[in-house]
Formats: sequence, C-alpha cells, structure tokens
Amino acid sequence: MINSNIISELESIEGKCDIVIMPGTAEEVQEIVKIANKYKTPLVPWVSGINFGSIATPRKGGIVVDLRRLNRVIEVNDDDMYAVVEGGAVIKSGVCN
Repeated sequence: MINSNIISELESIEGKCDIVIMPGTAEEVQEIVKIANKYKTPLVPWVSGINFGSIATPRKGGIVVDLRRLNRVIEVNDDDMYAVVEGGAVIKSGVCN
C-alpha cells in the first residue's frame, strides 16, 4: 500500500515545459523524437490527463507530446485476445467482445 502522504507530495510537484506538440501521425512523432534527440531535449508523453504521481510532469523544461490525436484502433484480435492501438487510443467497454 502506498502511503497517502507520498502521493500528496508527488501530486503537488510543479513542472514546466517549453512547448506542447500534438502530432497526428507516427511519422510526426518520429520527427519530434529526432529533433529532441538532436538538441538533447527531454520528451514527456501525455495522453489522458491522468498523471498519478506526477510521472508525466516535465521538471526542467522540454517537450510535452500530447498523443490524444493518435487515437485509432488498428486491429482487434478476438481469438488471441489482443488489440493494436495508437498511443492516444482510449479503449471503451465493448470494443473487444
């Protein structure tokens, strides 16, 4: 069990990013990663707004990559019980029967 005091401390962490980018394709994400790597800039992925423990909070600047536009379900395989989705996909009840 996680101590509630620790959770409170983590949730109160403030961060700062330099820019937020909302790519719409995997190719755009690749370009963002290449540029960030070239300039040694941290990347922080962000999807749904749930940020338990502030793990998706840039501490000292960097790029927040908002993946919500990458929301397609590519494949659902009921027989083998798996789905292939993009990073911003939200799985709703009833998608996999």
